[in-house]
Amino acid sequence: MRGLPAPDSKSNVTLDGDSRLASLEQDGWQVEYLSYVEQNGYWLPERVKLHGQDLDVTLVIKDWQPRKLGQ
Repeated sequence: MRGLPAPDSKSNVTLDGDSRLASLEQDGWQVEYLSYVEQNGYWLPERVKLHGQDLDVTLVIKDWQPRKLGQ
């Protein structure tokens, strides 16, 4: 999960008061970043809601694992 819009289509991005991603709309999807948690000095999404044409999904992320270089 990177929180970046795909470069080849239009998108609408909204930031919160702390300049973190609050919402992203693109290709019929709306992604809302409902809450963040600080981990190892980084603010990472904790609850993310995805709205599609026929699908609603809420992700609750309990533990972020950093990617090791080269993987």
